[in-house]
Amino acid sequence: MLCYGRIFLAGRRGNRHVLTCVSGTGELLWERLLPLESSRLALLAVGRGVVAQDARGAAAFVSRDGQIEWVLGSAGDELPNLVPPVLSRGVVLLAGHQVRAVEPQGGRVLAELDAGIGLTDLKADARLNLYLLTENGALRAFALKSHFAVL
Repeated sequence: MLCYGRIFLAGRRGNRHVLTCVSGTGELLWERLLPLESSRLALLAVGRGVVAQDARGAAAFVSRDGQIEWVLGSAGDELPNLVPPVLSRGVVLLAGHQVRAVEPQGGRVLAELDAGIGLTDLKADARLNLYLLTENGALRAFALKSHFAVL
């Protein structure tokens, strides 16, 4: 992933997740161990850093200079497919059995929605309406005001 002229790569080294930042010229700038559990990771550029999320819905925000600013634990069992995080209206949506709306600046969970075990894709529109695709092909739509439990 390219963000602010830097390249972010996530992967596994042994049994641990590692986030690596490389300059545009290929120089290694830093590496950080990520406290995430699942074997698969997705990255999303957000503001001044990146969100790394695993297939269990656990996530960490790492700033451009390599500081881990917040970590959220898993949101249930591992999903059948890795569903990457989504950014809409300044809110990060993390997919797991519970879809969580998170404030990227501090990692505060703003709302949760029970998505269930078979979530395979997540999209959001400009009004923060969510569209969930399940492994059986069902598409479910949720309006923020009527389906989220605001925390």
